[in-house]
Amino acid sequence: MHLAQLPYSTVLFDLDGTLADSAPDILDAIASVLRAAGDPVPHMELSIIGPPLEGIFRKVCPDASDAKLARHVAAFCDLYFGGTFPKSRPYPGIISLLERLRADGRRLFVATHKPEAAAFRMLELKGLLPFFDDVACNDSLPGRQLSKKEIIRLLMDRHGLAPASMVMIGDTPLDIRGGNEQGIATIAALYGYGDNAKVLAERPRYVTDDPEWKTLRTLEGM
Repeated sequence: MHLAQLPYSTVLFDLDGTLADSAPDILDAIASVLRAAGDPVPHMELSIIGPPLEGIFRKVCPDASDAKLARHVAAFCDLYFGGTFPKSRPYPGIISLLERLRADGRRLFVATHKPEAAAFRMLELKGLLPFFDDVACNDSLPGRQLSKKEIIRLLMDRHGLAPASMVMIGDTPLDIRGGNEQGIATIAALYGYGDNAKVLAERPRYVTDDPEWKTLRTLEGM
């Protein structure tokens, strides 16, 4: 089965770990922030990537005060958001997948916990932005930090999207849970950064472990 064969006219993608392999740049920036602050740099699993920055640094520095975490987040933003993401790349099959979906007339959106400044910059620099109708992020509403469920709802409200027409693709439990909570179909990208057991526990409708997007199966077919 291929994604283009599914009956959904609207496809939502997570960004980090789903559209792009961005972990090298993210982990490098985290390590640089910690070293600059005189903190130890722990071994970091890829599964830390996905939640908002506050959650990522809470995992990396579980004993740090809220004030210190806030300083780390601010330093990360200064370092990472204005960069060129030199080590980040779209996954091998993503460009051809987006081209095929667009040719079929699908509406494509990004729903990501990545802040807008970094999300738009990465999508533009990596040649992905022209494929998408809109991008919604955890800071897309002033003064709020949106959950994945709320990010999806924001896109639904902005564009009048019907749940039955939609599918959400992501690599973390938050992606699958957010889609399920909004009553839309979900696809787990098991090639990404999430803990696969935790991702599958959220009961996605479909799964793929193929970063070239040549294979897709229902969860029951695993």
